[in-house]
Amino acid sequence: MASLPSRYREIQLIGKGLTGEVYRAEDTLTGRRVAIKVFHGNKQGVVYQYFLNEAQLLRRITEHRRHPHILEYIESNFVKEPYYLTTAYIDGPSLDKQIGGRPQPAWLVLSVVEQIGSALDYLHYGHPEMSPIVHRDVKPQNILLNGRYEAFLIDFSVASHPGFAIDDEKNLGTPGYMAPEQYQGAGAEKPESDQFALAVVALQMLTGKAPLPFHGKTSKQQIDRWKMTEYAEIRRLLGDKRRHTAEALIKALSYEPSQRYPSCEQFADALRMALKQDGEAITPPRKVTVPEPPKTPRQGLSLRPEWLLVGLIVLLSFIMAAVGWFTVNADSSLSMQSTVTTLPALAPSPTAMRNIVVPVTSVQPTTLPTLAAVPGPTLVPVPDLNGDVIMLQREPLRAGPSTDTRILLWMPKGAKAQRTGREERTSSALVWYEVIFEGQVGWCRSTNCRPQ
Repeated sequence: MASLPSRYREIQLIGKGLTGEVYRAEDTLTGRRVAIKVFHGNKQGVVYQYFLNEAQLLRRITEHRRHPHILEYIESNFVKEPYYLTTAYIDGPSLDKQIGGRPQPAWLVLSVVEQIGSALDYLHYGHPEMSPIVHRDVKPQNILLNGRYEAFLIDFSVASHPGFAIDDEKNLGTPGYMAPEQYQGAGAEKPESDQFALAVVALQMLTGKAPLPFHGKTSKQQIDRWKMTEYAEIRRLLGDKRRHTAEALIKALSYEPSQRYPSCEQFADALRMALKQDGEAITPPRKVTVPEPPKTPRQGLSLRPEWLLVGLIVLLSFIMAAVGWFTVNADSSLSMQSTVTTLPALAPSPTAMRNIVVPVTSVQPTTLPTLAAVPGPTLVPVPDLNGDVIMLQREPLRAGPSTDTRILLWMPKGAKAQRTGREERTSSALVWYEVIFEGQVGWCRSTNCRPQ
């Protein structure tokens, strides 16, 4: 076992990989269960550079924004051996184990695509310094599920970004999930490459089987056949009952990156509409009501019928006495005024919510906790401000300048919204504009809404 700092206790080996071992431990500084990836190998080699890349990238991401569907960085050590990376521990299976050769329910497929799509859009457009970050290895083994079916994207070792490069890189990714452009070699990947992989994952969840072989040459040949046959095999796999779903996936699986959706979020939205058109249940099942514990029988005297009559007479006497007292004192009572102060209810702590760990041995897609109702957006009068923006594509109006904030509504292609004058630049390529559309205030991205 690796000699790790004393802050970690109850250390247990849970896995091994290319870079070394993975341990589960309790972090005594935070009281949280954590995962510790320990590096073993040549520090001068390529594998170490990928290990270092993952640690630095996760640290920068967590420092900027703790995205709810990206594995959270905690600490790392690259000063002296053992070199390690500590992240949050997700108590649950990988999506690969969850699938296990079985088709998954449509609501879970949509949930994974929406959550991981949100994480990918943040990587592609949301970080002010590191974006575009291309994960390059989206697959079921790199997606974890917790007991609430929340999905987390892991393993950023081969993720590419403007500040990272290795001279002797080969084709990176996993055959069976790689987009066709990735077979051209390192540097050919694009943000749309991750969308292609996410669509393959969705297709595998729907059918229970991997749609592409796991060998590089045969996988690329199969993608070429998809293109030549106009994706007839995907339509066959999903059948007539899921023809709308097939079309939504086919667009995300387009051979040319420019023919795919402008963002993973729009892919998820198209998939939602398609599943609904095909009559699929896209709403997670409600939480099962926990039965009340059995009542303990009363000990001692039993309740006899004649005692019930006596009790009823006594109760009526008290009620009549109270009515008489109120009649006598009504005038004086009305002259008295008392002020009642109502304290606002405290919102649940996001930090506390994040630290909840639900231990499970396996995930069965049967129940989910019912989500609390979200208050509707506030309607405001439309002021005369700083011009309009026009939607280049269908674009969500969000509650804040981030892809992990709530969607208020969708603005159709060609629609115009009025700018308030506020904007936020999150990267050199992305600006968020605060706009007003149909009386609601929200934010849209410069990638899809252009100032007039």
